[in-house]
Amino acid sequence: MEDFKTELASDLSREIARDIAPNELKLFDDFKEKFVKNPEAFVTGKGQKTKDPMLGFAVPGADPFIIPTILSVVWIAIDFIIKTGGEAAIKKLGEKLAENTADKIIKTDQSQGKRPLTNEQIKELKQYAISQAKIEKINEKKFSLIFDAVIGKINQM
Repeated sequence: MEDFKTELASDLSREIARDIAPNELKLFDDFKEKFVKNPEAFVTGKGQKTKDPMLGFAVPGADPFIIPTILSVVWIAIDFIIKTGGEAAIKKLGEKLAENTADKIIKTDQSQGKRPLTNEQIKELKQYAISQAKIEKINEKKFSLIFDAVIGKINQM
């Protein structure tokens, strides 16, 4: 499940980056390579001696790239959904992403008729994700933008 979770986080992050940070897409594979090696360490920074200057954290006055934040927020969201019994929704999202080509937007499955996450689950997920974002010191504006994109993509399944 861990490999599936990592690949899903990467694929969903690419879709979100395509929507909100298209100018960074050429760097996505570099960030993904670091993410795939150890997603937990990438998200938390634990086990790393220093922050990677490529991410923009070590350069004074530099505006960090948003793709690492996208990967982190998506990882946090997927992890929460799995931990709260949403494994079926995560598997379905993975199937939907696999069906789409790089140029297609995920289409809503009208035959299903219901969203994979209820409003209550979204509320719980947002509270959890906000707490994790604060721990990881993720910029609040970036977090909000990315979180809304993640929920939008998940609910488009």
